[in-house]
Amino acid sequence: MGWRMDVDLPGSQRLSLKAHDMVCAAGEDDYDLYVVEAGRVLVFVNDNTRITPLSTIGPGEYLGEFAFFDRKPRSAHAVCIENSTLIKVGLGEIQDHIPQWIASLAQHFTGKVRRANGMIAKQGIRKTLVETVPALSIEDQRTYYRLLMEYKKNNALP
Repeated sequence: MGWRMDVDLPGSQRLSLKAHDMVCAAGEDDYDLYVVEAGRVLVFVNDNTRITPLSTIGPGEYLGEFAFFDRKPRSAHAVCIENSTLIKVGLGEIQDHIPQWIASLAQHFTGKVRRANGMIAKQGIRKTLVETVPALSIEDQRTYYRLLMEYKKNNALP
């Protein structure tokens, strides 16, 4: 990707996180955007104790864009899978710098993608010749589930 975030952007902050540090959890009313400067972050969902990886985010990529633009609760969890540096962009400080038409377009687009994700989650989808995120071992699923439960407890999340 190669995209670099200017850390001096209003509302941005550089975070140094360690492997197994949680970035965010589904259901949180946190609307910050995260750009991975270094390291890797696993984005996943869970069904009770079953952890399903969705993607691995690396340098130049971002996460949290849905909540950032549509101000709805987060739809997935994210955990660092190695020591990582993230740029956290706070919505409150930057929203005055985003033209209204861009914000409206982004909200409309994220709504479409959220609806498509909901249909896929309900009905499934057949994949052919698609590179996917490798399944997690039982040990990794247990680790990420434990980290998620600790994070939820520490942040008073259901």
